[in-house]
Amino acid sequence: MQTTLNNVISRIIDYRGKTPLKLGYNWVNNGKYIALSAKNVKTGKLVNLESAYHGDEKLYKLWMKEEINRGDILLTSEAPFGQVYFWDSDEKIILSQRLFCLTPTNIVPQYLYYYMCSDSFQNELLSRSTGSTVTGLRQPALLACSINVPNTIVQQHIVGAIGSVDDLIEKNEEIIDKTNKIISHYFETIPVSSASTKLKDMFRITIGRTPPTKEHQWFLNGGFGSVPWLSIKDMDSNTTFLTKTSQYLTKEAVDRFNIPLVEEGDVLLSFKLTVGRVEISSIEMVTNEAIACFKSDTNLRNYLYCYLKKCNFLSDGDNTSSIGQAVNSTIIKNFPFSVPTNISLAEFNEKTMSLFKLVEEKQKENILLQHDKQALLTRYFGSH
Repeated sequence: MQTTLNNVISRIIDYRGKTPLKLGYNWVNNGKYIALSAKNVKTGKLVNLESAYHGDEKLYKLWMKEEINRGDILLTSEAPFGQVYFWDSDEKIILSQRLFCLTPTNIVPQYLYYYMCSDSFQNELLSRSTGSTVTGLRQPALLACSINVPNTIVQQHIVGAIGSVDDLIEKNEEIIDKTNKIISHYFETIPVSSASTKLKDMFRITIGRTPPTKEHQWFLNGGFGSVPWLSIKDMDSNTTFLTKTSQYLTKEAVDRFNIPLVEEGDVLLSFKLTVGRVEISSIEMVTNEAIACFKSDTNLRNYLYCYLKKCNFLSDGDNTSSIGQAVNSTIIKNFPFSVPTNISLAEFNEKTMSLFKLVEEKQKENILLQHDKQALLTRYFGSH
């Protein structure tokens, strides 16, 4: 049966215009209620929670006249657009900027969630969107989107098939999370020598570049002969190894604009707008000017990764941007670096080398599982 989204939900919550100041309050540190916005929702998972705002009991009661419940679906309305998350928790949250909450009815909730993840639904969302600079979606357009609703048995079968792949992905993410916590523990117990130096004195640091954006001939969508080109949106604060990019350049662009090459094993750090995302490259690529690349020998790589993850560049360095959070490349290069003793570094590497390999292995497994999931979404829901 073909119907519209409006007919398979009992409510839509839209608090996108609310702010604490409008309610006479403000965000609080370590408040009981986390405030999720579009920047925290990436299809299938929550991200960047360390930078999310929080509210106290008073703010929550003023803000959340209707609450988010287990089985609801969160959908980003813009920046980023069309990201979907199934709320499978009893935790109470504040629904903040650029997020819709949908409550399914007369449909298996997980089926609606998976349908909304499909290319078919996402393409319709895009066709109904507005805005030339920032893509967005209004409620009436969202509610008019088509939903194919088979009988309940078929819905449950589809949920079971796709859900089994999601379960494997979730198990791998749990392993990754536990492993990273062990790595972090080992790092925090490392003795450092009395010597302190600067990052530029220990590592060769390069900064990426962007070809003229109006000259479209330098940019590709991938394929043979293209060079992966990294921007901050490709960097995930919850992952360790970077395996792909969403944008590509021609080899000619890399040569013409002298863009430094990132090699496998290099450590990458974002330092503009979103400061402090750190990943290890698993492939050869280039980056834009908001990302610093640290080249080091193998012995220091894992220690450097952990060290950069712990640095607070905004508070420990001078914030040089009046527009957004940023530090410049000079501050990055001159940032202090605590040198580990030879013995502690050797012990750290001995304990963590296999753990880093396990994290990389599980991340790659999840990439393959995501491909399997996408194939199932296409099989059941189509791609047009």
